[in-house]
Amino acid sequence: MTRSNSRLRRGSTRSTFLIVIALFVLAWIGTAIFGYRVYLNVLDTARETDTAMRSLAWAALVYTCREDGRFPTDAQQLFAMQPLPDSIDCVPSEAGDWPTTRQELLGDLVFPDDLKHASRKMKLYFSSDGIRPPVIDANGLPTELGTTEEIPLWFESMKSSLQGTDS
Repeated sequence: MTRSNSRLRRGSTRSTFLIVIALFVLAWIGTAIFGYRVYLNVLDTARETDTAMRSLAWAALVYTCREDGRFPTDAQQLFAMQPLPDSIDCVPSEAGDWPTTRQELLGDLVFPDDLKHASRKMKLYFSSDGIRPPVIDANGLPTELGTTEEIPLWFESMKSSLQGTDS
């Protein structure tokens, strides 16, 4: 009798072990799927944020080009630039200092129809004198690589280029 009891325990222990292993494997698979979905959502958010930031920067570049180097001083001036042109007349002294076409700005991404709506999650800061460029902040949202560093460089390049032509 003792023998059969020990066999039952051994079989019970083995099935318990297999159930625990199966639960860990299922939990691992579930976590991997969840993590991948979160990753894809972050990529989508980064692409959306990047498009909005680049579009707002394009509006500021268009405004600055039209106003001979004066940057917008409030969001209304920025949003009033719609519909935005496909290219700007201000050509950089060195290629790549700032984008001169929408294609160069966004590539295959779709330009937002409404800048005000696209900027609803962004933080925009403007100088009151129009001498300093606006600050377009992602407000903690993820962006694609290089966007937050590129945009201020575009503004500074345009500012120095247009100031150089005024002298």
